Amino acid sequence: MDVITPEYRALLAEGPVWHEGMLWYVDIQRGALCRVGLDGSGFEWRALVELLGAASPCDDGRWLLAYEDGLMLYDWDRDEREVVSDVLRDVPFRMNDGKADPRGRFWVGTIATERGAGSASFYCYEHGRGIATHLTGVTISNGLDWSADGSRMYYIDTPTKRVDVFDFDMERGAISNRQPLVVFGEDAGGPDGMCLDADGHAWVAFWGGSCVRCFDGETGEQLREVAVPAERVTSCCFAGEGLDRLVITTASAGLRDDELEAQPGAGRVFVTDVGVRGRAGHAVRLNTSR
Repeated sequence: MDVITPEYRALLAEGPVWHEGMLWYVDIQRGALCRVGLDGSGFEWRALVELLGAASPCDDGRWLLAYEDGLMLYDWDRDEREVVSDVLRDVPFRMNDGKADPRGRFWVGTIATERGAGSASFYCYEHGRGIATHLTGVTISNGLDWSADGSRMYYIDTPTKRVDVFDFDMERGAISNRQPLVVFGEDAGGPDGMCLDADGHAWVAFWGGSCVRCFDGETGEQLREVAVPAERVTSCCFAGEGLDRLVITTASAGLRDDELEAQPGAGRVFVTDVGVRGRAGHAVRLNTSR
């Protein structure tokens, strides 16, 4: 397992995305969008907002950012921003993990803060239609992904200690029939970000678990575990030209000085070979003429 970012210790790295030959991810508490080559080359980060929960590439070359007030479009080359939804303005929530579905809709959830457990929500943004609530009663909305045929959506609300599966209506962009795929014990750590590989298996990062675990996407059976030299493991994705390398993000925020000294990997981004391939992610669809 190699460290991609030895000179940069993120506070809360999340949401890794392989896009146009570079790895992109957010550092949530710095409000930063970061990019780097898998060999550590070309590293750059930009603090854009107060808190940045997720970033997804769009089909027009911009990025859709899920930040503390809602959603904005960001042009990396021009350093230009355009707010598309301020749904969270003046409320005690922030956006967290998010991804685009195979039709280019952007799904993202919030984290309950001052209002307590079960007060957050899960949303879908579709260009031209705005943002709509699809799930309430959420506490820490986290990892999500879709089956290869788009018929199922996998989803994590961390305190439930589960990975759930919804039936997914691709045409309408609707979720239904929520069922647990796998339920974790109290000592497993908190399921956080996730991705699916080319075989449809779910790779889940465990906050407090120092690992990423892989589960059968149909049965929930644990297939393997990848140890990570950091306690707070936040997310993962497949990257590289063949999508055959697993990237793992971690956090350093909240650790004491002695814990940071004992965990030099905390806040770093790692890459490792796990012998399987992933699937390319989807772009947010803004060009409605396609």
